Amino acid sequence: MKERDIDREIIEETNREAIELVGEVEAIREINETLHNEVGRQGEDIQEIDDNAGKAHKNVVKGNKDLVYASESACDARWKICIIVLVIVIIVVVLAAIGIAVGVGVGVSQSK
Repeated sequence: MKERDIDREIIEETNREAIELVGEVEAIREINETLHNEVGRQGEDIQEIDDNAGKAHKNVVKGNKDLVYASESACDARWKICIIVLVIVIIVVVLAAIGIAVGVGVGVSQSK
């Protein structure tokens, strides 16, 4: 082989390697672009998750307040029911006592 043929082969090999390198650089650029887009999208997702966590915390706090209020209201309602039942029992006892007293009074007056 002549020196020119060897130089030509070296140049052709260098050109093939350069073309291959350009392809690899293009692939790396595409991967980098995809990665950049994914990181941006994930950043938006993370922000949305953070917002939702904040809303969930506010809802839990409000729910706890509502539960406390409901518990207090139920306790108040139970006391009111107890008082109403007690008043009814007292009225029934008083009416029964009056009825017995009137009945005894009627019985006493009939026996004379």
